[in-house]
Amino acid sequence: MLLVRHHPQQIIEQFTIATTFMISKTLFKIAVFVTLAVVFVQPTRAQWLSANGLGGAFPSSLVMSGSNIFSGSDSGIILSTDNGATWAMANNGLTNTSVTSLVLSGTNIFAGTRGGVFISTNQGANWSATNAGWSDTIVTALAVHGALLYAGCRTNVFLSTDNGATWALRNVDPSGFNSTVSIACLVVKGTNVFAGTDAGVYRSEDSGAYWGQVFTYGGGFPDINSLVFNGPYLYAGSFSGVFVSSDNGGTWAPMNTGLTPDYVSALAGNGSNLYAGTTWGGVFRSIDNANWTPVVNGINDPGFYTLFASGSTVLAGTSNGIFISTDNAASWTSVNASLGYSGPSTLVGDGTNLFAGSYHGAFKSTDNGTTWRSFAASLGTDSIPCFLLDGSDLYAGTAAIPGAGVFLSTDYGASWVPRNSGLTTGTVEDLVKNGSGLFTASYGGGVFFSSDRGANWNPVNAGLTNTQVFRLMANGNDLYAATYGGLFRSTNNGTNWTNIDAGLPDSLVASFAAIDSNIFALLWGGSQNVLFRSSNKGASWTQADAGLVNPSFIAASGKNLFSVSYSGNIFFSTNDGIGWSKADSIYTNGDGASLIPIGTWMFAVTQNGLWKQPIAEITGQSAVAETSSPTQDIQIFPNPFSESTKITFTSQAAGYAEVSIVNMLGVEVEHLFSGEFATGEHSVVWSSPTGLPDGMYECLIRMNGQIQSLPLVLIH
Repeated sequence: MLLVRHHPQQIIEQFTIATTFMISKTLFKIAVFVTLAVVFVQPTRAQWLSANGLGGAFPSSLVMSGSNIFSGSDSGIILSTDNGATWAMANNGLTNTSVTSLVLSGTNIFAGTRGGVFISTNQGANWSATNAGWSDTIVTALAVHGALLYAGCRTNVFLSTDNGATWALRNVDPSGFNSTVSIACLVVKGTNVFAGTDAGVYRSEDSGAYWGQVFTYGGGFPDINSLVFNGPYLYAGSFSGVFVSSDNGGTWAPMNTGLTPDYVSALAGNGSNLYAGTTWGGVFRSIDNANWTPVVNGINDPGFYTLFASGSTVLAGTSNGIFISTDNAASWTSVNASLGYSGPSTLVGDGTNLFAGSYHGAFKSTDNGTTWRSFAASLGTDSIPCFLLDGSDLYAGTAAIPGAGVFLSTDYGASWVPRNSGLTTGTVEDLVKNGSGLFTASYGGGVFFSSDRGANWNPVNAGLTNTQVFRLMANGNDLYAATYGGLFRSTNNGTNWTNIDAGLPDSLVASFAAIDSNIFALLWGGSQNVLFRSSNKGASWTQADAGLVNPSFIAASGKNLFSVSYSGNIFFSTNDGIGWSKADSIYTNGDGASLIPIGTWMFAVTQNGLWKQPIAEITGQSAVAETSSPTQDIQIFPNPFSESTKITFTSQAAGYAEVSIVNMLGVEVEHLFSGEFATGEHSVVWSSPTGLPDGMYECLIRMNGQIQSLPLVLIH
């Protein structure tokens, strides 16, 4: 058996000790060893792990070198070495992970961040800072031309001729940029340097020493978001469309025929093709320097942040992640997706696949949330309020498109067919299944029933005095419907409905759950939501929230009932809500969270994305303080370490195990092993950690429903 975790108080102690001595690396090591001693003898808090996907945020820049794809975002740099098939974080040495721009110079890669410029000479394996002595390190743009590397830092332009070893401030002429101009992009051709700013386009004809404004659009927004040379032409993308110059910025003309809308956020070119990514209109291509055609086959996302083109390959960074085209944008494939900061609106899974739907896309993960792929394009919409997974049948309830309704996939989201015959409403709010068939909830249309996998639907609303249904729950042969006019139950597949909220406050149902014959309803209650339990199918109700603090959501898994508060506190009950125990907390930004149990994992949807934790860790919290478990022989050597360290431990029984590394916020930064372990001693090596700053981390070993952890320290 494996040890369970440490006390929250211990985290405070370790930070206090480490902060006291962290004056030099030598004293830091002393602090580490003292901290390790404190950590090892006390239980620690459980960890919520990010399941939002690698990168975690929207791509700000993309470059491609051979089969290597680099994507920068506010979460750092992710790297694929196989044309997008697999991805990994690549932040080793990157002390600031807010990446604004990426450029290639031969075999070197430069990253502009809000903490300066970094260079990698080994395809992203390591990064080094190259901006020593700068007074302004907030880099907003990079551009390279031969041996010349330019960096735009808000209102300044710096030049390096030695791969960033030294830099010189170039805009020395006070009549050039003024203090109110903000640089968004740079492009270079010969000795001409162009800067796109929030006041139009500026040009320098002497490698950046002296500047003058050469273009501003007086009929709309002057902001220039992107500049690109494609052949002899210079193009400027703005919130007023695309403008083209054939004389190095001397004169400009609009080029917007077919470009709707004309809010252009990104441009890229590869000779005969020019591409424009818009803020909410998708991506367009021009092949004649005059007209635009939408090219969105396989990419159902209107929001574009960055484009990169090389040969026939085009990369697109969107609000739904990264897409790649190898045929000049004729078709697109999702290669990496992020769920964004707000997380999904629906989540289902079967232990192998996870499916997340939201109002900005549909996503699939085959590695428990480590990486995601978008498949909204195959569905035809990016607005999915609900999913239902029934064996190999995946149902999607959609919204906000003509013909919205229910769609069915029998190949895990690769293809879809509409299943809407008989549905007279558009948006599907919820989907559930019992032994008789499928049920949908709709706003205004009530409940519909299908006994043939959605091929045909019939309304089943007799007795449902309010057809504004927003949530359904099936419990055995009983069906429950939460409406804007009360709570209802049907015992005959919706043929008849009975109101069952007698004795409940006049309030809407926030969420409900079932454990065996017990039904739980969490009601909105103004300053304090209230939880009720019924053991007789809603005939009577008893308050069941003693010990809970303003719960925002409830969920059931097996015999356990879970609740999360608006402040992020997680509670669980093993006795049908009679008593509650406080478990670990998750940061929710004050807006609450939703809990979704899938298999042995609990997922939490928060305003900070999607998080996960093994259910056994949550329910095992209170027992740790009262009972002791035999300590296993777990060792990490060397510790502290710089290049690699070996993690050795002993298991008393065979079983499935996971070994991972998390930072002190609980975010998984490295997944070392997943698979079966036999009884006995095992070892895993963590080598060449990529993209991680010096500091303290935790090694987590999950096996047979329990967890053991030990801190370790990385010092480069």
